Amino acid sequence: MSSHIVGVDIGQTAIRAVEAKASKNGSVEVRAYHESALPDGAVRNGEIVEPTAVATILKKMWVDAKFGTKDVLLGMGDQKVVARDLVMPKLTQKEIRDLLPLRVQELIPMPVAEAIIDFYPVADGAPSDEGPTVRGLLIAAYADAVTTNVNAVKRAGLHVVGVDFIPFALQRAVGQPSEGVSAIVDIGATTTNIIVSSRGVPDFVRIIPSGSEDATRALVLQLEIPRDQAEKLKVAQGLHPEIVPPNDATSAGIILDTTRELMTSVINTLRYYSSTHENARVESLVLTGNGARLRGLPAALAQSTGIALVAPAPFERVRMPKSLIGFGVSEALRAGAAVGLAMGARS
Repeated sequence: MSSHIVGVDIGQTAIRAVEAKASKNGSVEVRAYHESALPDGAVRNGEIVEPTAVATILKKMWVDAKFGTKDVLLGMGDQKVVARDLVMPKLTQKEIRDLLPLRVQELIPMPVAEAIIDFYPVADGAPSDEGPTVRGLLIAAYADAVTTNVNAVKRAGLHVVGVDFIPFALQRAVGQPSEGVSAIVDIGATTTNIIVSSRGVPDFVRIIPSGSEDATRALVLQLEIPRDQAEKLKVAQGLHPEIVPPNDATSAGIILDTTRELMTSVINTLRYYSSTHENARVESLVLTGNGARLRGLPAALAQSTGIALVAPAPFERVRMPKSLIGFGVSEALRAGAAVGLAMGARS
């Protein structure tokens, strides 16, 4: 992989790109960052459905940001990718990959022949009738979705040197490199990534098919208002119904109810991890993603889980140019995946 690369995170509502260069000592220097909004419907559930529109936006981003390379590491996530816990015989990585198609069909929602599958070992597992085992993460993606996204990026005149799993990029950028167990909850528009790591190594990944857009859609449907108005209402009110005017009580209730559903899914996922991994209590949690900007959400999640929240700090792990020194909390919440993708560059 090139040492000079642009990490590209194509979300439901925006594209975020970070250009970075890895030095021989392993440090990563960010050269540029750019973000562009996407038109409604251009990307759906992690798959580009309007490739011409996306390619046009990417071309403009390269001009506006003055990116110095066309080499791209593309992120994949959302509902076109699944992650599952898996125990495999302790073999070489090649032997495990050759064996995967015979073992995983019941674990993934797509035919093996239509999937791109890989296995990331985490730790030795308990011995089985087959002998020593290794416990890890099965990652499966719809091959058509990956091809569609790669081709859309190529249409912009860019060179895709690799495709990376968004949760792994998030772990690089904002994960806690601690000796204990930590989690990342990344709230996007339509999906929420949950990554639990042990000693800084991803141990468990779940992708929940809901995100910050759920509250916006509920406001649109129930109040019969335009999407832009619903989004502004959500941002203004957040989870503080006690401070909104009486005539906004209905919208406040809609936001609360929808957000509670998402929080319940997050809490149940973290509880499931603890119940299935011996002596594995999550000690800290990084809440990130554009959806984490909802007023009152961090405090509500901390109170509901009893887990200490840690602010995401993707820019503290890379060297930043003077032009980007002023980046703050808002950019840190939005840019984590793109920074993590760029950190995948190798010297």
